[in-house]
Amino acid sequence: MRARRAAVRTLVLACLTAALTPTAAVAATAAHPALALVERSTAAARTNPEDSRRDAEAALALLGSRPDADLELRARLLLCEYHSERNRAAAEREATMASALLPHVQRHGLRAGVLACQGEILETAGDNARAEALYGEAVGAATAAHDDEMLAGALFQRGFVLGLRGEYSAGLGDLRRAESLYEKMGMPQHSLTVLNGIATLFNRMGDYSEAREIYARALKAQSAAGMHREVAITAHNLGRAHERLGEWDAAKRAFEATLTTSRELGYARGEAYALRGLAAVANATGDPRGALRTLERATELQHQTTDARLRAQIQLARGTALHRIGHLSDSAGVLEDAQKIFRQADSLRGARRNQLRTGHGARRDGRLASRLRTSR
Repeated sequence: MRARRAAVRTLVLACLTAALTPTAAVAATAAHPALALVERSTAAARTNPEDSRRDAEAALALLGSRPDADLELRARLLLCEYHSERNRAAAEREATMASALLPHVQRHGLRAGVLACQGEILETAGDNARAEALYGEAVGAATAAHDDEMLAGALFQRGFVLGLRGEYSAGLGDLRRAESLYEKMGMPQHSLTVLNGIATLFNRMGDYSEAREIYARALKAQSAAGMHREVAITAHNLGRAHERLGEWDAAKRAFEATLTTSRELGYARGEAYALRGLAAVANATGDPRGALRTLERATELQHQTTDARLRAQIQLARGTALHRIGHLSDSAGVLEDAQKIFRQADSLRGARRNQLRTGHGARRDGRLASRLRTSR
């Protein structure tokens, strides 16, 4: 799973919706009945997204009769995060309403949260270049507001998307800086999620063994802390590292763990990523027809999300399976679709992106699948 992606993103909302820092703002909201709901929603973002959504919506209902701009903005950022991977129009509505609240909030660093929310919508849709620009603005806004918590969250998001675009040094710099800020503020769970992002960057750079070790360490700590949604994401990412290393039994176990946890949470996106992983295992172990059956369900679930990269990865696995059963023309068309999405997200690396040209013959089709697998 987007280690946008997905991914990893509940960390960002935890920092974007954290307790208000100005003394006056704290005093104003401390007795508000919506405060407990917002804080509970923030905590649930790491464990059960549906619980998080319900609490944020309940907080907004209370705020309708007793307004508080800071609390309302925090609740809307939580809903923006929830909808960003499910319903783009709903996420954009929350971002618009959050933006309208900015002139009235006391914590000026919340502007970084609105910018990050807008960036996350674009990143999930595969527009990484524009997302990166908004994350950069969020870094600037948090810096100007002297809000380290917001700054750490914005650095995390920018560092992650830089890694997706192949800018590994800059991405690692942002992630390490975010990790340092969280450690300084005594926020170990947040540091842990940043560490997960660092592992993903190593995975994309090709250091799969290092990524595997970091993921395994993070997974153990997240399980102990009851971070169920994060466990699903990290187990998937661990499976991806095993996949890259050709450790198919271990990859299958990790993807099955993701599938189980995602189903328990009713988390369609996580389930779809897990099924994509299991299809990749089936392809690699000589069962392309089984892979195609698995991908049918993954596609149904993908339609419940706005995740463009998930669609591309499903198409890549489908094209690989079709090629292996000899449906070469169908395979080429499916792989072309995957290539188009990856290119839009700017996730094909450097010169290799320019070398990819789909042909309709078996040899060229096979080369395309291989190159896409190493570039996604």
